[in-house]
Amino acid sequence: KVGSSVPSRMVTHNWGNNFRDLVSACIADALGLNIFSEIADKLSRGKVKELRAELGTRGLALTYWICAFSVNQHAGICNQTGPWTSCCCLTRKVFSGDLSEMNKFDEMMRLLGSRVRDFSQVVAVDVELVIFGRVWCIAELVEAHRCNLPQSLIVHSEQILKQKAQRIQNLDVQSAEASHPDDKEYILEKVRKHEESTGTNFNSELRELVLNQEKGLLTAWVPHRDGCGVVDANTADVVEELVLKVAF
Repeated sequence: KVGSSVPSRMVTHNWGNNFRDLVSACIADALGLNIFSEIADKLSRGKVKELRAELGTRGLALTYWICAFSVNQHAGICNQTGPWTSCCCLTRKVFSGDLSEMNKFDEMMRLLGSRVRDFSQVVAVDVELVIFGRVWCIAELVEAHRCNLPQSLIVHSEQILKQKAQRIQNLDVQSAEASHPDDKEYILEKVRKHEESTGTNFNSELRELVLNQEKGLLTAWVPHRDGCGVVDANTADVVEELVLKVAF
């Protein structure tokens, strides 16, 4: 269906992620799932009609805000080297100020969070868990939390989380990477200003958000205290050990 609509979800993802996996994570969210491996397999096998049927009217009605499409990249990075084909268009590039679309993520989340019922953030985690080391992605995680947006972590599979979970242990905005140095400096300057004005610590806030034993984003992968957990025991052990290592 062609046309404009107000987004139901804002998707946080790293640009190095496999596009099939990004789409699979969105479909998983629409289906109320937190793993996307089976969906990715269906897409690889061309089972699009089957997935559309599973989504139904309600799932297909959801709109996902993905920066690669929702932000006009021709007004920004289209002519730069990256995981895309460089563009030679003459569109004016604007990276800062009121006319820029590149620096409005916080405002976008606050606006849509206040105006769109049930607006939430979907965190599309890549198979290498690189997302937790990308400065834009972790900044979006923290800002969405500050906006009180519901957040869902969508991963490839329990096995991937089990294998790579230790990569999440040392979350640190200073060590996070960006495709362009100016992007990282922009984020770090915002972090410094917020810390100075509020007396908070960004890294502590980030680790609390992801790794808190009671309500962190990873707790979905630890069996509930009432014994109703549906996660493989070995995976749960790895994740539980990880969250217990973090002191807040």
